[in-house]
Amino acid sequence: MFPSRYVQRLLLGSLLASGLTPGQAQQPLVPKGPVVIRNVNVVDVRAGQVISNQQVVIRGGCIDVVGRQAPAGGAVLTIDGRGKYLIPGLWDAHSHALTSQPAADAALAQYLVHGVTGVRDVSSARPRAELAETVRAVDAGERPGPHLVLAGVLDGPGTFSPGARLAHTQAQGRAQVDTQAAAGWACIETRALLPRAAYLGAAEAAAQRRLGFGGDIPEAVTVGEALAAGHRCVAHLDKVLLGCSPRETEIVAARAAILTGPRPAWTLQQHRAEQQAAINADFNPGRCARLAADLVQRGTFVVPLLGADQAESPNGPGTCARWHGAADSTTVALHRQLVAMLHHEGVRLLAGSDAGPQQDAAYGLGLIEELERLVAAGLPPDEALLTATLVPAVLLGRQTELGEVAPAHNADVVLLDANPLDDIRNLRRVQTVIVRGRIYNRAALDALAAEAAKPAATLRTVAR
Repeated sequence: MFPSRYVQRLLLGSLLASGLTPGQAQQPLVPKGPVVIRNVNVVDVRAGQVISNQQVVIRGGCIDVVGRQAPAGGAVLTIDGRGKYLIPGLWDAHSHALTSQPAADAALAQYLVHGVTGVRDVSSARPRAELAETVRAVDAGERPGPHLVLAGVLDGPGTFSPGARLAHTQAQGRAQVDTQAAAGWACIETRALLPRAAYLGAAEAAAQRRLGFGGDIPEAVTVGEALAAGHRCVAHLDKVLLGCSPRETEIVAARAAILTGPRPAWTLQQHRAEQQAAINADFNPGRCARLAADLVQRGTFVVPLLGADQAESPNGPGTCARWHGAADSTTVALHRQLVAMLHHEGVRLLAGSDAGPQQDAAYGLGLIEELERLVAAGLPPDEALLTATLVPAVLLGRQTELGEVAPAHNADVVLLDANPLDDIRNLRRVQTVIVRGRIYNRAALDALAAEAAKPAATLRTVAR
């Protein structure tokens, strides 16, 4: 005699809560009907508060109901949420996870293990067709992984970004953006060595095509010029800090001249290091406040990437950490002061890990660590959480479907054993991840972590 549907629901719910699933525990559960998470504490990221004892109904990968009552009957799976906290899946706004196939093999599962259900990848070392196939396989459920947004990279001669499109003149900048848009890149990320003329041409083309435009502010461009050109998302704080110096225009002109000479990356890296103490001494709070006001008025996003300040980088300029990260305690302190000030002024901050094989950053865990750094810099836990949930959704123009535990939103959610608003480190206490209608309990996540550790170990060996 087969058990009733009611008893089946109870059995399935008990198995999931205890860390087991029917059949193979390491496989995600893919229910064929509605799922109810009962009596859970929902973290309202928009209000910065916890709503207790909620019933969350998920149908077909979407959140159908959030409230005190759930519709009677129909659920094929019930998850006991008592004493647990439900948050929207986290987004990493700046990752190099897809730099190579081994990197992707190591990264994608690790992101899910840590509750990261979306990644904005800014590496282009592989052909876009290969990257698109990875996205397709993940979306189809053929391999585990977060949602992926791909950014094309544009740089200048002497680049240390593998696979980046190169431009030197204004016409080349426009042409490269047109080419990348036709290829299907979701947005354009600029890099440090892009000449000013090429940058302005690229910005014009991106605006005409309504294509996302951001990344590093090139060394030959001031912050004000970049904002006026439509630079929507600023990666790293080094050029923001330079924008707080009254000598910014002079310093940028000198760097632009270096770009026309031999070995521009190496020469410019040395030049930057020699200038940093003077830039720090020039720090002008009033000028910084005006810059913050401009960022707010234009609706610009900033990805601080504080982890670059702590990364141990190999010799040479060929990593984000070595190029943009602070090499001394004074610059580290100023970067954190900048984060606190930008947050206080209302600048839209995004959390990004900068994870990649060269940085040896932990995929997924690197984002959690970045959120912890943002809290250490002065953000309250609820506002730090926004930088990896609702704010990325706004950047992507998908705030009506991502970034909140709310009806009509994607059911990309994470069940935690403790409240992240009490302590941001509680984001490490992942119990269940739901993404694309697949439910990964603790046993399935542990299996994913073990499987991902194999290519990760190989990748670390190759990087050394």
